[in-house]
Amino acid sequence: MEKRMTNEGQVKLFHISTKGKDSSLFIDESDYSKAIDICAIGAYALRIDIIAYCMMSNHVHFAVLTASEKNVNRFIIRFKKCYSKYFNEKHQVEHAFRDVSVSIKEIDSIQYFKNCIAYIMRNPVEAGVARNADQYEWSSYNCYFRNSENNALALPASSYQKRFLMDKLETHTDVTGSKMMITKNGNILPSSFVNHAFVENLYDVSREVMSRFISKVNYSAIEYELAYTGIAFQDSEVIKIASNIARSWYSKELSILDAAERSKMVKILKLKYKANSYQISRVLGLDKRMVDEITGKL
Repeated sequence: MEKRMTNEGQVKLFHISTKGKDSSLFIDESDYSKAIDICAIGAYALRIDIIAYCMMSNHVHFAVLTASEKNVNRFIIRFKKCYSKYFNEKHQVEHAFRDVSVSIKEIDSIQYFKNCIAYIMRNPVEAGVARNADQYEWSSYNCYFRNSENNALALPASSYQKRFLMDKLETHTDVTGSKMMITKNGNILPSSFVNHAFVENLYDVSREVMSRFISKVNYSAIEYELAYTGIAFQDSEVIKIASNIARSWYSKELSILDAAERSKMVKILKLKYKANSYQISRVLGLDKRMVDEITGKL
């Protein structure tokens, strides 16, 4: 996967999610809006690009791009702390994120990242709170493929005085130097901080391609991998291993092996390198049912 470079170093992609709570994190619409504001401000302060987000009633998801892995952890800690403070003051409910574990997974392949974005956008559909991803208000779905921006009711952050805007957004972070747009209700316009161009390019600049990924993504597979702690290698590492095996066994590049040749590599990836069925299927381009059939005999 090609990664952009910044002055800080190589840019990487991460999927951040919190474990679902038994109780709700959001009681009314203003809670969701506040969480989105906190997300935007935290990302700006820590030089993180928000690629996608989804605020569900009892958990949250973010896909982010950053040159600093440390800032990924700082971002979610800051988000949990700031939102918990707000939630406590408004609803007199302490520690909204108390004992809520966090999963942070680096994403190192284009295919996995496409699936990850689709998985995040599909959450409301799987939860039964929206029939289609575009009907859910509290995700970044509607930030992508916008034919025109309706910013008539929003003003650039740069048009405000520093102290006034900090008070308005209830933050100590100065965002007047950002490209954020502030709505008449005093919230940050999501399309002004989500890196929509990155996602649009990821799906070949086609809403239809993205919608197809969302409708067909193997939701349970990504759920499994988020919970699975025994993954020994990232996709990129498994691809390198499989490529070396292909050259050693067949004197060919992995990309030109036929299905039969690739299927013979399943056992070694499973037994020696501890790759799971989802990862093997993704890396080798094989149907997961075929991989399950092979690994089931081991």
